[in-house]
Amino acid sequence: MPYREKRFDEYANYWFASTFASNQWLFNNIVTKKNIDKLEQDGGICILYTHLGYYTQFGEVDKGFKEMIEYIGKKNGWFIPVTQVLDFLLEQNTKAGKYLPLLERKKLEFHSLKTRIKYRFLKK
Repeated sequence: MPYREKRFDEYANYWFASTFASNQWLFNNIVTKKNIDKLEQDGGICILYTHLGYYTQFGEVDKGFKEMIEYIGKKNGWFIPVTQVLDFLLEQNTKAGKYLPLLERKKLEFHSLKTRIKYRFLKK
């Protein structure tokens, strides 16, 4: 990450994968202590797509969201804007910014589809 797509070169410089957690329910199912600890253990980076406006109800911040944000905050992580993350990845990885092979793109697309089906239809 990030990678390029020839068919979209005129519209975007780079593409990247992100975790889709558009509301507090998805966030609380995806952002767990287990997943946070695994990401930390692997030395990974997470780009999370969300809408913070969903995280309050009747003036109260969602309990699960608050708990996980506090847990992440104690991890002494690297919390920066996504632009800086992508610039860092470009600098660190000689393959970053290259065109993604068809098989790799299909794997990403399949994983995205599988995740959407899981959280839209199977896990409610």
